[in-house]
Amino acid sequence: MQLQDITVEDYEKSQFYKMIPDSGMNINGHFTDASELGTIFLPLGKDDAGEKFKSALIEAVQKAKL
Repeated sequence: MQLQDITVEDYEKSQFYKMIPDSGMNINGHFTDASELGTIFLPLGKDDAGEKFKSALIEAVQKAKL
């Protein structure tokens, strides 16, 4: 999997947050050679380290798509 082939979303901004509150990232993309897209949840703390990682991941994926 390449960064350019995935999308990332802050879980707290997703539709699932209302049903199951948590903190982290939803990562969508092709994780194998299967034709279907997959989704994984990457749990992250709401501390400085979690927020820093979240920002770095979003920025890296955005840069990879340029």
